[in-house]
Amino acid sequence: MMGRSPSPGFRVVLARPGFRGLWAARTISQAGDVLQFTAIALLVLRLTGSGSLLAGGALADARGIRSVYLLGGLLMLVAATAGTLLAAGSHPRKR
Repeated sequence: MMGRSPSPGFRVVLARPGFRGLWAARTISQAGDVLQFTAIALLVLRLTGSGSLLAGGALADARGIRSVYLLGGLLMLVAATAGTLLAAGSHPRKR
């Protein structure tokens, strides 16, 4: 019976600059996702005084997870586009 070859250790994998950069970027991105989710939840709670609007799980159960993800992605696209347009419009134009 042939055994599996041992997988490389964490240090060996991180010794590769390309993978190390990818791993670091992905880790930072995931941390940002967690912070964004937490900040939005706290903002909704602070603005409304109610935790009932945080019940996204109930919405996903009622409408289907795929629909909720698609709607959420679309809303993030709209928000990012609006933010970009507002930022671009706030800079004085050179004449």
